[in-house]
Amino acid sequence: MLLAMVTYTHNDSVLLNELLASLKRWSILPAHIFIIDDASSPAYALPVHLQPSFGDSAALEAKKTTGAEQNLPGLDIIRPVRHLGPAQAKSFGIGLAFDAGADVVLSIDCDVRLPKHWLKESLQMLDQPRVGLIGSDPEHGLAGDVLSDYLREYEHVQRGIAETRFLGAGVWLLRHDVWREADGLSGHDQYTHEDLYFSRLLNEKGYLLIAHNDPPATQVRRLKASTHFNRQLRYLGFAVLAVAKNKGIENALALIAEQASTRLKRAEELNKPAYAYLELLWLASLLIYLAARGVMGNPALACPAVTGEIRNILAGLPDTFKLLASDLEAMHLVDNGFQSTAPANNDSKGQTPDTPGVEAAKTTHDLLAVLTEHPRLLSGLEAGEAAAIRHENSIFVYSKHYLEDCSRTT
Repeated sequence: MLLAMVTYTHNDSVLLNELLASLKRWSILPAHIFIIDDASSPAYALPVHLQPSFGDSAALEAKKTTGAEQNLPGLDIIRPVRHLGPAQAKSFGIGLAFDAGADVVLSIDCDVRLPKHWLKESLQMLDQPRVGLIGSDPEHGLAGDVLSDYLREYEHVQRGIAETRFLGAGVWLLRHDVWREADGLSGHDQYTHEDLYFSRLLNEKGYLLIAHNDPPATQVRRLKASTHFNRQLRYLGFAVLAVAKNKGIENALALIAEQASTRLKRAEELNKPAYAYLELLWLASLLIYLAARGVMGNPALACPAVTGEIRNILAGLPDTFKLLASDLEAMHLVDNGFQSTAPANNDSKGQTPDTPGVEAAKTTHDLLAVLTEHPRLLSGLEAGEAAAIRHENSIFVYSKHYLEDCSRTT
């Protein structure tokens, strides 16, 4: 069996170099590594200190034609002629590895770190013909910023190995026959969402998807809150939207409100006003997202009603409101006057002019009431926490990173 690894970079050389350095902790190594340099500027180059750890492209050919064991994995840096984006870079890179003769490909983003035995154990599971794809639900690493602490407190990954319907694209392990039968990602032309597409496709073809979370991978990139919640809207927002369309907005938001209540109670126990802010950002962004898609009535009326009610609720918290407005603007949900970016020319024929706005404002008030039940958290935000978060954002470097905790034994 010829195992190749494919990874990707777009101006993430430090994260990529750390990934390559982390391979020495794995209990099994790929025969070859393909790095897809997706229009980095400057172009990615393997640093001098890592060069002794890797061979050249001849390593793959030798393994393929003679079966000879290589002391070092081979490595090739491939730079497409144009910027591809996440989904098409994966399609290009995985296809390239299989075309080069790989039987199995490990596709891994440069900000993901694998436990020592993850690859070895996953390869054993992949021997089962019904298993089409193996991945992991990465837990968040220890960055020391507000969002990372929040995610580690609330977004727990259930330990274990289990069948699933969806595998995020941060790490995939798959065989050539599965890629060939699915025709890869050739039917997917979006910039992102390749994981939704490929998971659904393999489900339809009857393959099992396995989440190996014993232990899970680790995602080490530090994210801005606005970036993280934009991703949440892409992957969870559409599901909430579907429930809202089919069962009504109240049913769609019931579980969200319950989760927010639980998290805010925990934030109060921990005396973490910053966690309350992140809940506020998530709830506000979700409400605007839903309003803009017509599930609270005409968007031209519903969206301003949502933002107006948020403004009302935060009337006595100017610093918190200022921070929220800047994050929502970064998410392209509002403009710099805290007005919704939803189009203003929607057809409202047949509707009472002010009804959608009234209903949207009430929905917003009812959901955000969970925040006002914790005045100590809100006063803590206004007393200085919001300014601290805003300062953290001002000095943020997108690819600021940190090493996997090397004290882990797995």
